[in-house]
Amino acid sequence: MCLVTLALFAVMSGGRSVYADKPRGYDDAMRRASALFDDKKYEASAQEFLIAADLVRETDQPEPELEVRALMKRARSLQRVLDKAALRETNRRIHGLQHAQGEHLLAALTGLDLGYLDCEFGEYDTAIDVLTGSFDLFVKAGKSVRAGHALTRLADAYRLQRDYAQALTRAAMAMRIFDRKTKSRRSRADVLNITGIIHTDLGDADRALVLFEEALTFYGEKEVFEKADVRLNIGVANYVRGDIPEAIEQIEKAHGTYKKYGDPQGLSRSLTQWGFALSRADEHEAALVKLREGVKLAGKDRVSAAYANLYVADALLATNKTAEAQKLFASLLQEGDKLGDRQLQCHARRGLADVFVAQGAPAKALPHLRKSLALVDSIVAGLAPVAGSFGRSRRAATYDAAVRTGFAAGDPELAFELLELSRARSLLARLGVRDVAEQLDPPAELLKREAAARQAVLAAKATYATALLTGRHDRARSAYQARLAAELAYEGTLDELQRHAQKALPLVRPTPAKMAEVTAGLHTDQRLVMFGVTETRAHALVLGKKTKPRLVDLGSAAALATAVDDLALPEADGAELTDAIAALRQRLLDPLKLGTGAKRVLICPDGPLAHVPFQLLDDAREFAFIPSATAYQLLGRRTRSAGTKMFAVGDPAFEVEREGRKLSTFAGSSKLDQLTGSREEIQAIAREGDKVLLGEAAHEDAVRAVLGGKTHYQSVLLATHGFASDRRPSRSGLALSPGAEHDGFLSVVEIFGLQIKTDLLVLSACNSGRGTATHGEGMLGLAGACMYAGAPRIVASLWRVDDDATRAFMEVFHRAWRGSKKTKPTSIFAALRAASKHVRSQPKWEHPKYWAAWVLWGAPD
Repeated sequence: MCLVTLALFAVMSGGRSVYADKPRGYDDAMRRASALFDDKKYEASAQEFLIAADLVRETDQPEPELEVRALMKRARSLQRVLDKAALRETNRRIHGLQHAQGEHLLAALTGLDLGYLDCEFGEYDTAIDVLTGSFDLFVKAGKSVRAGHALTRLADAYRLQRDYAQALTRAAMAMRIFDRKTKSRRSRADVLNITGIIHTDLGDADRALVLFEEALTFYGEKEVFEKADVRLNIGVANYVRGDIPEAIEQIEKAHGTYKKYGDPQGLSRSLTQWGFALSRADEHEAALVKLREGVKLAGKDRVSAAYANLYVADALLATNKTAEAQKLFASLLQEGDKLGDRQLQCHARRGLADVFVAQGAPAKALPHLRKSLALVDSIVAGLAPVAGSFGRSRRAATYDAAVRTGFAAGDPELAFELLELSRARSLLARLGVRDVAEQLDPPAELLKREAAARQAVLAAKATYATALLTGRHDRARSAYQARLAAELAYEGTLDELQRHAQKALPLVRPTPAKMAEVTAGLHTDQRLVMFGVTETRAHALVLGKKTKPRLVDLGSAAALATAVDDLALPEADGAELTDAIAALRQRLLDPLKLGTGAKRVLICPDGPLAHVPFQLLDDAREFAFIPSATAYQLLGRRTRSAGTKMFAVGDPAFEVEREGRKLSTFAGSSKLDQLTGSREEIQAIAREGDKVLLGEAAHEDAVRAVLGGKTHYQSVLLATHGFASDRRPSRSGLALSPGAEHDGFLSVVEIFGLQIKTDLLVLSACNSGRGTATHGEGMLGLAGACMYAGAPRIVASLWRVDDDATRAFMEVFHRAWRGSKKTKPTSIFAALRAASKHVRSQPKWEHPKYWAAWVLWGAPD
C-alpha cells in the first residue's frame, strides 16, 4: 500500500514526488499523521506515519532516529485498531534499527513487545530468541527490573510452547528479582498471574487460585483489563477443578468488563472459555453459540481462533455431528503444525481419533493416538515428578481416548498397547536408568534458597499455631494465609530442585513391553488384570500365560465408582458392609472370570480402583498392585539382595529441643500423638545388627542420612503417622522427629529425591497407600513416590489404621517374611496372609478395618 500511495503522488506532481525535499516532506507527513491521529482516524494515521518512515529510509543519508520516531508513532496508531500483524512487523523494524544504531537497551525494550506479538502469532521459538536477547542485554546493563519483565514474558512464551519446566523456572526467577529489587505491585501481579496460568494448564487449580487471588490484590483500580484477565483465569481454574457454576460466574464477570470497555480480544477469550465451560456442563448447543461468536471476534488472532474452533469441534462431536467435527479437527491439525503448537496438535489428533471411533473405524484412530500420546509426553517432560500431576486434564483426555479406542476395536493386543502407552513413563524411565545415572549436585544458590524457604515455612507454621491459641479468628486467618504462601514458595524451590535433578537422568523412554513378552513372563497360576476407566465406561484386559486374552466391559464408570465408595471402609459395618463387599465383588471381580487356576493376580489399577482392598473381595487369591506391565518387567529384573538387615524407624518424638531451640513436627492445627505402639512393634521384631531409630533419634536428618547411605537393606520399616492428600499429593508425607536441618515432615516431593536401597519398604502408617489416582499417571502418593525412589515392593495401608492392631500385624508379618532360627522365610503374600489371619482371629479386631487395609505395591518376591 505504501508503494501505491507514493506512485500516486508522483503522477499528481508530473513525475516528481511532492516529497522531493525529503526533510520537509517528512515533517509534512508527520503533521498529517498526527492530525489524523487526533481525529481518531487511526488506520489513516498509521499509513501516514509509515510514509514518513519510508521517506527517511529513501534519503542518501538516512537519519535512523527519525525513522524510529515515525515507526513508534505508527505503532501507537496500530495499537488503537488492534492490527497485530502490522504492529508486529513495525516493531520488528524498530528493533532492527535500534540495534543498528547501537541503541541496544532501547532494542531490548522493543524486544519485550515484539516477543509478546510473536507469541500472539504462534511464533514461540522466535519469541523466545527475542526475549532471551532482551533479558541478556538488561542483565549486562544492570537493569534487573527490566530483566524481570523479560523473564515474565519468557515464562509466558515457554508456557505457550508447552515447555512448563522452563516456564516455571523463568517465573520463579522473575519473582525473586521483583521481591528483591522493586516495589512495583504491577510486576508482582503479572508474575503471579502467569504462574497461576501455568499451574492451571497443569491441572493444579487449587494452587493456581491462590496465585490469582494474590495477583488481584496487587493490581490497582485503574488496571481494569488486567483484573478482568485474572477473573477470566479464575474461571478457567474453577472449571479445571470441576466447579462449573463458579467458573461461569467468574467468566461472566470478566466478559462484562470486556464488553463495557469494548475489548474484542477479551470478548473473544471470555466467550471461548464460557462456551467450553458450558460444554463441560453438557450444554453443547448453548456452548456452540458462544464459541462461534468467540471465533468471529478472534479475527486475525490465529491462536485464539484455533482454540475457539477446537472447542467448537468438541461440541460438534458431542452432538454426533461427526462429519463436521472431522473436517474441523483436520484443519486444526494443519494449523497446529503451522503454529508449532503441540497442545493444539495433541488435542486435534485426539479429536480425530474420537471421530473415527464414533464412526466405527478404530483402526484409523490408532496412528493419531500414538502421536497424541507422544505429544503429551513431550509436553510434561522435564517437570518435577509431582509438578503438574494434579489431574493433568490433557493427559487424562488423551488416555480416555486411547482406552475407548483400544476396547472399541475388540483387539486385546491393541488395547494392551494403548493402555501401556498411556501409563505415565516417568517411573519407567527412573526404573530403567536409576542404577547407572549420577545425580548432579544442585547449585549452591538453589540450595541456599531452598533452606531459606524451608525456614520461612517453619516460622509461618509456628506463627499460625500461636495464632490458633489466641482464639482470634482474624489473626488465625491472616497467619494461615501467610503459612500457605510460605508453603507455596517452598514447593516452588522443591520443584526447581527436582527439575535440576532430572538433568542428571537421561530422558529415557523405555519402549512399552509387548503383550506376548508380558504373558510369557507370567507363571501359570498368575493373571494380569489391566483396568481402563474413562469418564463414562470401565474396562479390563485379562492376561494369562496359557489363557486367551480377554477384553471385559465392566459397565458404567460412575456405577463402579459408587460401588467403591459404598464399601466405605473403615466406617461400614454389619449387613451394610457385607452387602457392599458382595456388590463390589459382583461388579468388579466376577465379570473377570479368573478361574480356579488363578492363584495370584497382578492388578494394574486405574482411577478409584487403586483404593480397593481386593483381598477383602476374594480371600482365596493373592493380589498385588503394579504401575504397569512394563514397570512390572523392569521391577522383576532387579535381583534380590543378599542383605539380611532391617532399617526401622518408629515412635518419633514430635516435640524436641535441639541446639537451644524448641522444635515440633507440624501437621495442620492438631498435635500429633506419640506412637508408643510403633516402638514396641520395632523392639519386638528387631534383631542384632539391624539399624533402629526411635524417639528423638528418629529425626528426619538421620533418616535421610541412612537412606542415602551405601547399605542395601533387606527391608526398611517406617512406623509413624502418615498423611495423604487426594487433592494435593505433594502435601502427603510421613511425620518424623524434627532435625537440625529438616522439619520432620518427609513429603512426597522430598521422597522423590531419595535413593531408597531395599528389597521391601513397609510404610506402617495411616493412609500410606492412598493418593491421587490419575488417568494415565498411576497412583500419585507415598507408595508411588517410594517406588520412584527405588523401592521395588511396598506394603502400605489404604486407610487410617489402629495402632495396637497394626503393631500385632507387623510383628507377625516380619517374623513370617524374615524367618527365624526355627522357621524359613515365607513369601510376602504368605506373610501378609498370616498377619491378617492373626489379627482377625482376635475378637476385638475381627472387623476388616483392622486388617484389610494392608496392600502390596510392586513386584512380588
